[in-house]
Amino acid sequence: MYFIKPKFWDKKNNTFLSILLYPLSIIYYLISIIRKKTTITQKFSIPIICVGNIYVGGTGKTSAAIEIAKILNQSKKVCFLTKGYGRKS
Repeated sequence: MYFIKPKFWDKKNNTFLSILLYPLSIIYYLISIIRKKTTITQKFSIPIICVGNIYVGGTGKTSAAIEIAKILNQSKKVCFLTKGYGRKS
């Protein structure tokens, strides 16, 4: 797989949109800290790899998971767990 870095990652100056969204990013950050502190975690005896992000589709998660499985399947058993597409619950 080959990924190309978006050009806006290299911009050094603040745009109107970045200034406007900055307070929201702080709120998002604080919520993520609270969620991390209050979430109950569980330890597993097997290695787990999570492939995901906040985007719903078109970001290459399936392709990445398939490639990872091909590599790991040479020496390990591989299993996929998904929430499913179009889930209602």
